Amino acid sequence: MFLIDRRTRLPAVDEFWAMVDYPVFVPGRSSIVVMPEPEMADFTPAVLEEIKGEPSIRLVGTVVRDNQAMALITDDTNSFLQPVRVGQLIDGWEVEKIDNEQMTLTSGDERLVFSILAQ
Repeated sequence: MFLIDRRTRLPAVDEFWAMVDYPVFVPGRSSIVVMPEPEMADFTPAVLEEIKGEPSIRLVGTVVRDNQAMALITDDTNSFLQPVRVGQLIDGWEVEKIDNEQMTLTSGDERLVFSILAQ
């Protein structure tokens, strides 16, 4: 029988990167390629207007611990998980909040709330 020492604290959320970057239960079991976020200064106003539509993503899960949070999302183009944190941009929308069940994105005065596995 395996016993957990209750005095031992769980590792920080950042230490679970291997589970996110190399998911076990994804077909093909290939690693996730996370592209760096482009700088907003790289886009012209016309391009910014084009990408301001609602992002076509699904919230698959969240990890929240000690005031640190990370969300796992997928998009319509593939089934790979992508980790995101508060402050990151997704198709021109900023991740404002991540909690146990939801992720909130904002763009100007607009706000989108994604729930885990909602259709």
